[in-house]
Amino acid sequence: MSKFRLALGSASCRDNKSKDPQVQEVCRILLEKLEALKSSDPIFLKSFPLDHSEIMEINGREVLMTVFHDRLPQEESLLVIQAYYSTWKFPNFISLGGVGKVFAEGFLLNKAGEVKEAPETLLRDYR
Repeated sequence: MSKFRLALGSASCRDNKSKDPQVQEVCRILLEKLEALKSSDPIFLKSFPLDHSEIMEINGREVLMTVFHDRLPQEESLLVIQAYYSTWKFPNFISLGGVGKVFAEGFLLNKAGEVKEAPETLLRDYR
């Protein structure tokens, strides 16, 4: 996605209270994928590519799901799952690359293989 962007409103699935069935389903799938990733073997997670994207069809709409792996100092890894779909219906994301909704959640993996929730400060660039 473009470097120029404007984020409007929340892009968290955990805190999302939307009644929009599309948002609910996208967030449900994103959170399922996040839990599956969290339960993966730490060796697999540490060797995960820097980004991996797939286009899914959710309720008849194309949704780009991307897993980002950001290697941090002290041998920590930030893994983030981001979902984006194009829409003009109450978008929360505007950029040169598109207008739509974006949601992201993630976690930190330390060098001992322990998982903890990623703080908002680290997720901001993905939301």
